[in-house]
Amino acid sequence: MSIDRPEPWFPGAEEVMNLEHDEWAYSPPKYKRQTVITLGPVEGVLPFAGVRSPLSASSSSHRVTLTYCVPANDNKPRIGKCESAAELAVAQEALMDPRLYDLEFQPCSVSFLFDGTKHDHTYDLRLTMVCGERRLVFVRNRTSLQRPKEQAKLRALVAATPESEGHRVLVVDADSYSRPRRDNLHRMKIAFDQAEPEVDEIVLETAARLRTLWLLRDLIAAVDLEPCVAFQSILRLIGRRQLHTNLDHVISYYSRIWWPE
Repeated sequence: MSIDRPEPWFPGAEEVMNLEHDEWAYSPPKYKRQTVITLGPVEGVLPFAGVRSPLSASSSSHRVTLTYCVPANDNKPRIGKCESAAELAVAQEALMDPRLYDLEFQPCSVSFLFDGTKHDHTYDLRLTMVCGERRLVFVRNRTSLQRPKEQAKLRALVAATPESEGHRVLVVDADSYSRPRRDNLHRMKIAFDQAEPEVDEIVLETAARLRTLWLLRDLIAAVDLEPCVAFQSILRLIGRRQLHTNLDHVISYYSRIWWPE
C-alpha cells in the first residue's frame, strides 16, 4: 500500500515539503542560536540591574520579564528578568514576604574551578532581608540536583562565592514548584499588589472568631464583604503566611485552610 503525498498548495511549498528533516530525522530540528532579546527603556520604570540578561529564544525554558516594587527602590517599579517559570515563582513568593527589603535578578557572577576547569555561574536571585542578611538563590531542576557531579560542582561554586555577595546560598528545587503552586503564587501576587489592609484586618479578625476554620468558603460566608473582595483578601493572607492552604492544589472556594503552626 502506498500513500501519495498531497500536491503543494502554495508557491514554494514543494521545497518546504521536501525538507531532509521531514524525511528521515525524527529528533526535533536544531535551529540557529538566537540573539539575546533586548528591552528598551520604559517610562517611569527603573531599568534591569542584573549582570546578564537571560532573555533569549528557548524551546525548553519559560523566559519572563516583569516589574516589581521593593522598599530598597522606594517602591518604585523596576524591571526583572527570569530564566524559568520556577525562578518567577520563587521571586513572587519572596515579594510577598514582609521581611524582604530588596530583590535582585541575575545579581552577580562567580568564577570557580571544578575538575581543573574554570567555570562561571550567575546566581538567579539575591534576597536582602530587613535584618541585613543577603541570600543568593540557586534554582535548578531536581534531576540535575541529584547528580553527584552537579552536587560537587555546586559545592565548589558555594565555596568560591565571596561573602560580600551573599551571606547564604539557598538551593531551590525547581520541581517543587508544581504548575498549580506557580499559578496560585501568581494569583496571590496580583491580589497582593492591590493592597487593602482594612479588608485584610476584617477577614483575619473574623477568622480568629470562628470556632472552626475549615473551608475557604466558610470564612467568606462569615465575613460581611462581597465574596470576591473576601477571596482576594484571603489570597493576600495566604501569601503573607497568616493563613495556610495546600498550594499544590488550585485555591478555590472549596480549599481547606488553617492557621499557621
